[in-house]
Amino acid sequence: MASLSGAALLHRLLAKQGQPLKAWLTIFDKDGDGKVTLEEFQQGLDRIGFEGNAETLFRQIDTDLSGYLSLTEIDRASGDLWSSFKRWCALTFHSTQDMVCKLSGYEASLRSPSGHRAQRPVRSRYLNVYVSEDPDVA
Repeated sequence: MASLSGAALLHRLLAKQGQPLKAWLTIFDKDGDGKVTLEEFQQGLDRIGFEGNAETLFRQIDTDLSGYLSLTEIDRASGDLWSSFKRWCALTFHSTQDMVCKLSGYEASLRSPSGHRAQRPVRSRYLNVYVSEDPDVA
């Protein structure tokens, strides 16, 4: 394993955890800012039982010398997928509420069989937002 590049080694570690994008989001980028600092990286490697030198691996992977890792530095295909998905969301939905409603089918369920509006907001377990019954509230 010593002959592998840092990115290839980390890709193998992530492969043990499942799809690289999922591993990135659940193991390393816990705050969702798209950047993983050395400290976050070390904590993530600890979570998956990596016993090598985390700082050396971090320096090998940080090819742009930014001081943080991006998903693209770990796995270009996953980085491209994630960027494309975020762009699609921004171009497809006009607000977080709109996205939650459309993807969850909540919008259609806002009206009861009698045609009255639902009386309470529903919390999305995926996006950590509340969806209002008022369509004018973003």
